[in-house]
Amino acid sequence: MATRTVRANSLSVGASVFISVAASSGLIIKAHGQAAPPAATDQGQLAEVVVTAERRSTDLQITPVAATVLSGDDLLNRSVNTIDQLQFTTPSLTVNDFGQGNMFNIRGIGKGESNVQTPSGVVTYRDGTPVIGTFLQNEPYYDIASIEVLRGPQGTFAGANATGGAVFITEANPNFNGINGYVQAQYGNFNDRLLQGAINLPISDTFAARIAFNEERRNTFWNLSGPFTNEPGKLASNDVRVSLLWVPVDALKVLFKTDYNYIDNGGYPAKPYTLPGKLFDVSTDVNAYGFEEFTRSVLDVSYTFVNGIQLRSVTGYQHARAAQNVDLDGSNRGFPTSATFSDYGKFRTYSEELNLLSPNTGFFRWIVGAFFQHEVDELPAGNGFNIDVLLTTPAPAPLLPLVNINLVYNTPKQHEGVFGQMTFELNPDFELQVGARYNRSTFDLTDTNTTNLLFPPPTISLPSVNSAHEADSKVTGKINLSYKLDPNNYLFAFVATGHKDGGLNTNFGQPPIIQPENLTDYEAGWKAKRA
Repeated sequence: MATRTVRANSLSVGASVFISVAASSGLIIKAHGQAAPPAATDQGQLAEVVVTAERRSTDLQITPVAATVLSGDDLLNRSVNTIDQLQFTTPSLTVNDFGQGNMFNIRGIGKGESNVQTPSGVVTYRDGTPVIGTFLQNEPYYDIASIEVLRGPQGTFAGANATGGAVFITEANPNFNGINGYVQAQYGNFNDRLLQGAINLPISDTFAARIAFNEERRNTFWNLSGPFTNEPGKLASNDVRVSLLWVPVDALKVLFKTDYNYIDNGGYPAKPYTLPGKLFDVSTDVNAYGFEEFTRSVLDVSYTFVNGIQLRSVTGYQHARAAQNVDLDGSNRGFPTSATFSDYGKFRTYSEELNLLSPNTGFFRWIVGAFFQHEVDELPAGNGFNIDVLLTTPAPAPLLPLVNINLVYNTPKQHEGVFGQMTFELNPDFELQVGARYNRSTFDLTDTNTTNLLFPPPTISLPSVNSAHEADSKVTGKINLSYKLDPNNYLFAFVATGHKDGGLNTNFGQPPIIQPENLTDYEAGWKAKRA
């Protein structure tokens, strides 16, 4: 099977300087139970920024990766509450929002198609568990400990489908530092109301809980007309998280989290460029709707043996559904002269990752691991995917046939991988890192496509059933040399490879296999901090 190969040659400078300006026309009130940690030490030096993408906590200043790390306080101070807003504080990151889903790209590599048939080159993790696809990333950022955005292929730890980079989101954990938390309220334009908060409860010396919530309501900013009963563009976000921490002995830690999110945005209106009027004046003859609902549970268990070796298991289960009904022509002409689209999708995924880590000291340090993920994306019969297309020009041109296309998808996907990394401290200032990963992926797609001629009558149906299978495997990795020039300057150079799985097409006239993507990245970097 032929593959698409991309080579990226770049110079990465770790000491990036950028200015972020956030503006809001609303009122924000915050009440925190604990003071935020200082951004600098008493001596004026920057505080240590920690990155966990390599499965253990390391100082970003001496980690050979180009990354942006934002703490929970950074997100609040920069008004970053959603995935769209993240791109404005993160160099090389772009997010193209097409309603239900997001096309996430880092350094121009990621995803450019809004479907379930092609993978993304950027993988997002929440508390160590890869999230579902690219259709369910509108979950707001609330009560977050940190967000790490890694640029470039992550061929050792993030595995398949991380040619562009990876995003690691760590939600705030329960702690034993007494009862604490925060409450935040917001009011803004379009009657935007937000209430957000969290409370930490140390129930005993070994057991703690944390409950966090986010509630937001906003009116639509569209000027709507037509025989509709819903309001496209409105927002109702209901989000809650329950976290439990059990530490019966120092060597054992058990962390369990469940997130529930229901986000209703009323649908996505369309406005033809040929119609006169202001930009936000929209007509519709569809009872528009758009929502997504998902639950994610993560069990993170770690045990440290007497010799300092740690065994860690991260188990994740997610299930979700999403639906929308859209007026494609942005008019209120009425059926059968309008064009509409509706879909309803169901998603389920289970993942398991095992890590074995050596102590983080000494001449030789190592990490080995294994990963498994099974995901099923389904557009069920009846309401999974329906599009009505009127083959005509706007009135008063004569009507041509109205065609309805109904699709039923079932797409089981599976990933298995093993990985490892070795670090050799050649001297106190000079390190060599070697890491590799073997990933195998399979993807099956069954597509039942029915084309219906609805108007003029009688109805004519033309069904077709297609199926396809794609499988590939790849070894990726990274070799890095790093040198501490002095306490304030760190140099590194590496070569890393990445691999993105192939996809499938069942549409007539298109190639059945979307070829995998392979990428080789050469980087040299210098990270400096204030003396």
